[in-house]
Amino acid sequence: MKNLIIGTAGHVDHGKSTLINALTGIDTDRLIEEKKRGITIDLGFAYLTLPDGTKAGIVDVPGHEKFIKNMLAGAGGMDIAMFVVAADEGFMPQTIEHLDILSLLNIKQGLVVITKIDLVDNDWIDAVEDDVIEHVKGTFLEGAPILKVSAIKGTGIEELKNTLFDMLDKAEAKNINTSFRLPIDRVFTITGHGTVITGTLIEGTLNLDDVAEIYPSNVRARIRNIQVHGKSVDVAYAGQRVALNLAGLKKEDIDRGNVVAAENSLKESFLLDVKINMLNNTQRQIKNGDSIHFHHGSSVLLAKVVLFNCESISAGENAYAQLRFTEPIATKAKDYFVLRFYSPLETIAGGIIIDPNPTKHRRNDKNIVKSLQIKESGSLKLQVLNELENNKIKLEPTTKMHAKLAITKEQFDAELDALQAEGQVFNFEDYSISKNTVEYYRDLIKNMLEAYHKENPLIKGLKVHDVRLQLFPKLKANIANFIVNLAIYDDSFKVDNNIVALKEHKPNYTPELKKIREEVLNIYLNAKIEAPTVDEIIKDKGKAKLNYQKIISALVNEDVLIPISGDYMLHADVYNNIMEKAKAAW
Repeated sequence: MKNLIIGTAGHVDHGKSTLINALTGIDTDRLIEEKKRGITIDLGFAYLTLPDGTKAGIVDVPGHEKFIKNMLAGAGGMDIAMFVVAADEGFMPQTIEHLDILSLLNIKQGLVVITKIDLVDNDWIDAVEDDVIEHVKGTFLEGAPILKVSAIKGTGIEELKNTLFDMLDKAEAKNINTSFRLPIDRVFTITGHGTVITGTLIEGTLNLDDVAEIYPSNVRARIRNIQVHGKSVDVAYAGQRVALNLAGLKKEDIDRGNVVAAENSLKESFLLDVKINMLNNTQRQIKNGDSIHFHHGSSVLLAKVVLFNCESISAGENAYAQLRFTEPIATKAKDYFVLRFYSPLETIAGGIIIDPNPTKHRRNDKNIVKSLQIKESGSLKLQVLNELENNKIKLEPTTKMHAKLAITKEQFDAELDALQAEGQVFNFEDYSISKNTVEYYRDLIKNMLEAYHKENPLIKGLKVHDVRLQLFPKLKANIANFIVNLAIYDDSFKVDNNIVALKEHKPNYTPELKKIREEVLNIYLNAKIEAPTVDEIIKDKGKAKLNYQKIISALVNEDVLIPISGDYMLHADVYNNIMEKAKAAW
């Protein structure tokens, strides 16, 4: 069963609400001010009953330029746009801006409705139709049906209904087999019932008593009641207009623009990696560092634009960028958005979210654009590999990485398996490490050992345990060991008795140092458990003290001397003999 949303668009007072009333018998103007002024101010809602008895939701958006923010809150969930042009006025400024917005939001299907045909003659209607055809060239409405109606007299309404029925039948259904997500466009309280929110369920399936999470505040609540088209139901599906009664939440806990979604299904961020597409007809530029109004779903936030590889973008141009916010936002990869100029307010661009949870990038990082290109249009295998390589610093488990790529876990795991078979990825528990990530840490270990050998020429190398602690002080030990062992499994290194060194490194003992080494070994072997402290050994050595300390450090590194307490040590043979006797005694 498909559930789809029809949405209106068009200039103020071109008859959108009257048209919906003629189609459905429902008056979408619910506010007193709307009745008084005769224009739509906020979103209105209705439904169209289809021949099979199912219902398609309708969202009626305001046409006045002052209420573009409200129009944007309703436009994102549309499946079919009903683009309204009044016969007595034709294309007007908000007609053009609404068409731009629908195109930026990647609305793929629609039709044009020329309203108020009872107010003009046929020649004028034909002229308006020609003007419409010219204006929609190059947009998703090019070649779309153009219907001519009078909502007041009922002329053309049945033909419009049948056209909508046909389009709905052919339209692609939304994805119901994923976690539910619903941008909130209304919040209100009903006496005796508590807080109610409404919105378009843009994906997933929502069940009564599900636990929902409000993003970005991360407040959770049980869904106490679900209504679709005014009737209580147990289940709601993507593509339906939904009202939810949330248990235990106050109206003050929720705002329009928040998102209701399955718990732990989204992750809020102050950063978004995006591709910005400038409108062809804008007179404005976006410059690096500009502040801009960002519209996504039903939310609107102020963002700073950080452009990559350019200083500005103008009409018809596009660029990769990072948007930086002062408030958190919860989105998904492949979501669309609209950008409006800071002041005066006007729509100038839109785009697609490429990474909803990125790190903060440097503008001059040459790899950023390449990585974003792969994320945007690379093969699924390349996208998965790219995500793993971008994870080389954070080293997070890959269990939820599929959500960041907006694919299923099954798809993600299949690509991981293929990459592992090609030797591009190494899997261990909940972690997947790319070959390039291993090489990255291999280079770090090489640099670490070069510095260590230079400073400690007598010491055989670093203990693998110490390498792990230096590279990964907070990572789980078994995962860190896995990565270190992958990295040092290479001809550049030699590993002996759990000590790693560069292959060409050899402790550089002069004859004098060799003599000191033999002396120290004899002291510890002969003294057995009554071995002197380090201070006692070196106290009379004068200028040779430092060499004795270096030799003792080297012997500790090689596990020839075993530290017991402070600077008291035992020779390994003595220590092992004591341990064997202790075990035998037990």
